Amino acid sequence: MQKSASEIYLSFKSISGVIPVLLNAVLESKPNGEQIHCAGLEIANRQKFEKELLEARKTAEAALSENAEIRQARQELERNQQLLESQYQKLESLVNRQQRILKVISHDLQEPLRKSELFADIIISRNPDLEPEVLRKLSRIVSFNSRMRDILMTVQRYEELGKKTLHYTEIDLTEIITRTATALSRDEHPFEITIKLDVPTIYADNDLMEQLFSQLILNSIMNCPDKRKPRLGITGMIVRKNIFSKSRQKYAYRNFVRLIFEDFVLINQPKFTDILASVNYSNPSGTDSLGLGFCSEIIERHGGSIEARTMPHQGVSFHILLPVDPHGESGKPGNQNS
Repeated sequence: MQKSASEIYLSFKSISGVIPVLLNAVLESKPNGEQIHCAGLEIANRQKFEKELLEARKTAEAALSENAEIRQARQELERNQQLLESQYQKLESLVNRQQRILKVISHDLQEPLRKSELFADIIISRNPDLEPEVLRKLSRIVSFNSRMRDILMTVQRYEELGKKTLHYTEIDLTEIITRTATALSRDEHPFEITIKLDVPTIYADNDLMEQLFSQLILNSIMNCPDKRKPRLGITGMIVRKNIFSKSRQKYAYRNFVRLIFEDFVLINQPKFTDILASVNYSNPSGTDSLGLGFCSEIIERHGGSIEARTMPHQGVSFHILLPVDPHGESGKPGNQNS
């Protein structure tokens, strides 16, 4: 005889009726005799118990499946992180090489230009009886050297901009544009400018904003034909813009200042095409494009954008977007180094 029995069907009577039960029994020997240990389960409760076991099994299997997907996603994430790290290292190396080249150009070429300009001035001052043609050519050398010096200064500022920590302060755009225009007028660069801005103060780096508008105005002066006074106009308004414009199905709107800088000077089409390329595609080529590329870099550091457009039979306009608060409308701007 086996000392155990499983699932013995019994019926117990109670006040409420008959209760069907499945009984398990075990016979256990003791020094003073034998004992029978029984455990029973009501059939209705057994069905419930078995159902719960099945559900628990399904849950465990689903969890295992999810864990497999999580492991696969983690492995994919690690591969992407390795790829990003490799790309970041290549980009960092490229930026470092670019910074070294810009430093060489902006610093090492200053001395030869300074000496060339100095010697030309000495020749002119010590030889008052020079032939007019020789004097004219020497004056052009001085002028070209001065222009090249300005270009190198722009290259130097371009190089420094990448390492600059932005110091955000509250800025009145009307005030800063007016101040910049006044300073340039005093440098014997006559031009007309109309400023109509219906915008609040913004948070930006004051020094870079001055350089931005100074470069835009100087670019118009340099492109203006001889004996013509540049006519400029700046208008502005507040617009709402999605900051996730490059991402699909993501939306977060913030206030931006839209500035339209209009230059009512007709310039030749090939030159204008180069300028468009430099601004719209951040690919400076040529002296004027370098200055506008510098403007584009300043605006991008502030989280904005710039686009050049033609004005048929009038000139060129630059459409600039600057965030009112680069750190979010509810946050307080501080310093940024990137």
